[in-house]
Amino acid sequence: MDYGNGSIRQRRKAGKNAWVWELRVNLGSDPTTGKRRQASRMFTGTKTAAADALRELRTEMAEQRGEVHTMATLFEDWIEKVLVPTRRPGTVTGARSAVSAVLKPALGHLAVETLKSGDLDTFYTDQRKAGKKPGTIRRYHSQISAALQVATDWGWRPDNPARKAHPPAPEPARVRPPTADDVQRLIGAAAAKDPAIGIALLVLAITGLRRGEVLGLQWADVNTTTGTIDVRRIVNRGTPGGPPVIAEPKTARSVRKVVIQEAGLAVIRGYRATCDDRAMSFLGRPIADTAFVVSQWPDGSRPVSPDVLTTTMARLCKDLGLATSRLHDIRHFVATAMIAQGLNVRQVADALGHSRPSITLDVYSHEFASDLTERRRAASALESLVVADAAELA
Repeated sequence: MDYGNGSIRQRRKAGKNAWVWELRVNLGSDPTTGKRRQASRMFTGTKTAAADALRELRTEMAEQRGEVHTMATLFEDWIEKVLVPTRRPGTVTGARSAVSAVLKPALGHLAVETLKSGDLDTFYTDQRKAGKKPGTIRRYHSQISAALQVATDWGWRPDNPARKAHPPAPEPARVRPPTADDVQRLIGAAAAKDPAIGIALLVLAITGLRRGEVLGLQWADVNTTTGTIDVRRIVNRGTPGGPPVIAEPKTARSVRKVVIQEAGLAVIRGYRATCDDRAMSFLGRPIADTAFVVSQWPDGSRPVSPDVLTTTMARLCKDLGLATSRLHDIRHFVATAMIAQGLNVRQVADALGHSRPSITLDVYSHEFASDLTERRRAASALESLVVADAAELA
């Protein structure tokens, strides 16, 4: 049986549950003769034990040649050679942060070739004891698994041990959006502190856009005549200390048109007039259509950083004594309001830019089922199909 750069061959029976196995590890070609080289060893035991013995032999041979790969090296290569060329900047930044703060300190010293699922389970247990939430640990698991799959693809090891590891089960998330009164107070406080932050929270609260989507809006995307906003780009966090990064929306369905009503349009028009006045004072001309809507620069040439919006939101919530402090909770507020107004799951998914309606159901299924009147009506209709005459069953 082939195991990447090694193989196991069954030779003969050695007992009730044991066999004699021949383990072979490929060592490449001899630089002088060009002939193929191998290291072999006999092993007695079960097939599973033989696979472990082959892994140890492979590591032993690699150590002799100075070719052992540590998890620290794998994480670095995974980011630079795989994530950077293929993934969004936000994904790369998140991976760098997790690797630097947690994964390398905890797992970096381990050899890729001999890493076992149990090593990962120990890591997950230690993270739980340190107070990490299941969702955070599951994110670590996804990153570790992705890196180890790359190691498998590169031939560093024959399998991916993360597939047999046991990260904690996800905790069911119960969405608790802020009230309409809380949202109004928050927008008012934000507008008084910084008009750019105020307009960002207002647009979030009337459209349900994501943080990066509202920060990526330019004035050309806002049509105050038709009352629509086109989502065409997003703003991601850049490298620590660096500027934010402009990118394409999260998925194809994230590129969409959202609707705003007259009350919101009136505020946006007033904010545009304020931006024009500021630009006239500093630049001698109105704001350009290519300027970012949410900007703290007179010409609107740079968007507000995602981190600035998030930290300002948290600070305002604390000052106002609000129970919520997460920017994403405003998106939950919009979704639950849409559901309360009778929109179906497809309509809510389209408005939020979810790639699949199933995602909407995963998060808001309890909201769709929260109206007892509708549930009783549905139950009555179902019962009428099943129970012909209740008296006959008494």
